[in-house]
Amino acid sequence: MRNDKENWAYFLKNGNCPRCHGLRKVEPGMKTCAVCALKNRESNRQRRAQWAAEGRCHSCGRELTDERYVTCELCRKVRGVRRSEGMKAKRLAWKAEGKCQECGVRWAEAGKTMCKPCLKALKDRDRRNDPDHAKKYARRQARVEKGLCIDCGRKAEPGKKRCKRCRDMRRESEQKYRIKKKLAREAQRRGSIQNGV
Repeated sequence: MRNDKENWAYFLKNGNCPRCHGLRKVEPGMKTCAVCALKNRESNRQRRAQWAAEGRCHSCGRELTDERYVTCELCRKVRGVRRSEGMKAKRLAWKAEGKCQECGVRWAEAGKTMCKPCLKALKDRDRRNDPDHAKKYARRQARVEKGLCIDCGRKAEPGKKRCKRCRDMRRESEQKYRIKKKLAREAQRRGSIQNGV
């Protein structure tokens, strides 16, 4: 005689609902028929409502140790692990496709793992969390008002925010960055062509 687990596998193998013992066919992408799924959903809803009324964990029914949460510590940990593992897998898939690891919608910048808007958001977030940023910004504004270079504090060129030396250095570093970015884009394009994408 088959046990419950074997019965369940037997009904599913034949495409029948194991909950109602094969009376109805299973729904596509599900392990039960629509009627049993609805009954199961309703019984779960009632059970969770009862646990909530009794001040127990909404997920497993254990006693709550912290009143700030509706689930117990164990359920929160399990959910957190599942969520982080799922997100990690998603981000690896996005990275393999060349998409932004943060949003997975836009293409990543050349030589980076994130798109431009997400990189900007990350930079802004870092600035907001940086206590020295307000000081740096105030110093920069004071230098602009006095007509000094915002980088080194020397006299700025008329109508500019930087002195000639700092402007030349900045222009040179931007040119190097553009060349580096262009080479990275070309390498990425060559790689995608070789992979047949």
